[in-house]
Amino acid sequence: MKKKILSVSLILCIIASLIPFPAANAAAATEGQTILAAEGHSFVIKDDNSLWAWGSNWKGQLGDGTTTDRHSPVKIMDSVDLVSSGSRTVMAIKADGSLWAWGSNTMGQIGDGTTTDRHTPVKIMDSVASVICKSWNTFAIKTDGSLWTWGEAPMGQDVDPVRPELHSPVKIMDSVASVSTYNGEHALAIKTDGSLWAWGANYQGQLGDGTTTDRHTPVKIMDSVASVTTYDWHTMAIKTDDSLWAWGYNWDNRLGDGTKTDHHTPVKIMDSVASVSTNLWSTVAVKTDGSLWAWGLNSSGELGDGTTTARNTPVKIMDSVASITSIATFGVHTIAIKTDGSLWAWGMNYHGRLGDGTETERHSPVKIMDSVATVSTCMSYTMAIKTDGSLWAWGDNPAGQLGDGTTTNRLSPVKIMDGVKLPGNSTPSNPLDSASAWAQEGITDALDKGYVPNDIQNYYTRVISRAEFCRMAVKWVEYATDRSIDEVLAEKGLSRDPDAFTDTNDPDILAAFALGITNGTGDRQFSPNGQFSREQAATMIMNTCRAIGANVSNPPASDFADLGIASSWAADGINFVRANGIMSGTGNNNFSPKSNYTREQSIITFNNIDYKTLADR
Repeated sequence: MKKKILSVSLILCIIASLIPFPAANAAAATEGQTILAAEGHSFVIKDDNSLWAWGSNWKGQLGDGTTTDRHSPVKIMDSVDLVSSGSRTVMAIKADGSLWAWGSNTMGQIGDGTTTDRHTPVKIMDSVASVICKSWNTFAIKTDGSLWTWGEAPMGQDVDPVRPELHSPVKIMDSVASVSTYNGEHALAIKTDGSLWAWGANYQGQLGDGTTTDRHTPVKIMDSVASVTTYDWHTMAIKTDDSLWAWGYNWDNRLGDGTKTDHHTPVKIMDSVASVSTNLWSTVAVKTDGSLWAWGLNSSGELGDGTTTARNTPVKIMDSVASITSIATFGVHTIAIKTDGSLWAWGMNYHGRLGDGTETERHSPVKIMDSVATVSTCMSYTMAIKTDGSLWAWGDNPAGQLGDGTTTNRLSPVKIMDGVKLPGNSTPSNPLDSASAWAQEGITDALDKGYVPNDIQNYYTRVISRAEFCRMAVKWVEYATDRSIDEVLAEKGLSRDPDAFTDTNDPDILAAFALGITNGTGDRQFSPNGQFSREQAATMIMNTCRAIGANVSNPPASDFADLGIASSWAADGINFVRANGIMSGTGNNNFSPKSNYTREQSIITFNNIDYKTLADR
């Protein structure tokens, strides 16, 4: 075989947040955390990890030592990996794991033992992995998996005469992978074994324990949960088999089960769900094939189905979606990034929050811009980072929250700054510059070996698609066997089945199917643009090694703490890649099976395979 040699994209708004347990891998550590549109104030992390802020500042929430609104970005601090903000309180995690806070402290939500507002960052604690900051309280997961909270504690209803205030961090539980809360009134946490726990207010059954009784300590709800998000009085959870479950308040069809009946225990809504975003009146979900579905009230066309008709079951809106965010604040709108990097928006458009140049309500998706890596939207304005590292903003601007030096509303995107940190930065004259520093040497080696398809030799920190990973697997088989894929198929007595899938006829995908590298996503679907996770990568790597003759049977069990949230079909693959040094964990003895996998991670993974040793087994 002739070897080839290279010649040279849900951010979450503060009003509905989920903290994933972070990967230690440099490529994924700050993905989705570099830009934040909060309630009238904004933050961005630049390429040098400096944190910048602008907008409303009446409680010192910008952290610049003043209470003066800023209409242009001002630098706050260095070495920042992650930022989270409530309406007037802000948290930042530095590169050394230390947590810093500033802004309003009425309920002790800063966590420094006082109720004194802070106009500059103060250090709260060390060894913090992730944080979620709300209006009146804060949750943090430390690197040892322990969950801590402070501020107004989620231990009862708002009508209680007194809700406890915690002015310093208090430990809630151990072995936590992620936590979700809406306004701090109630919270849900997934433990590393995949079990879901809930506590706090429960008057609409939002905890899911079969009652409407408030819980002052965590109660177990269900097992095998991969992700959870909660908003106001209802909750959505995706299980490890990709099924979506919902419970809580349902008068406005927000659960999507075909009724308006509240549910106090989880009910199954649909299968094959990759991600979900829910707001006060509606829900949107991306399935594993990249299709977007929506249901709920739809008063402003926020579902995107061309109507304002309420839907009590999911309706399909569009295909090839990479990420979504759905917002409900004085109205509703939804924003989606497609797999080609294009940004689409629909719903309420007051003050130009959609960015289409008008204030006209849109009942179907309208395209806003191209080459978008990530987006953050809140209240009535939006910020987006393009793949060249430039920051753009549009919508309402009374406090200068757009950062363009004015208080003028913008109906279309305006450029704010360059050099913003993101997955997908690239320099067109040198595609390798779009890779993380740690990956560049390995990518160069892989390019010399010739198994990296031409169309993914750039934007290396982007999430890889199912089709891209499959095509690279086929090219790696050619490299490892020193034969063309047609020769490999012929030697095994195999051939491509042109009717294998209804959504692709890509010859490499059909070859991979014939070799047993992939089985598709079911119902004769391959879902070429579907999201790709670490557990999918592990499974397909194992199958690729089997295709070159490696014995992959009965790999020794791995000891990852979060193996409980992996899909049942992924266990052998995870064990195989761990035992053979092909894929490592993401830190703190976690594998993060549901986390996205990037192009550069995929390339390095294939480079880690000792194919000669495996082929001799």
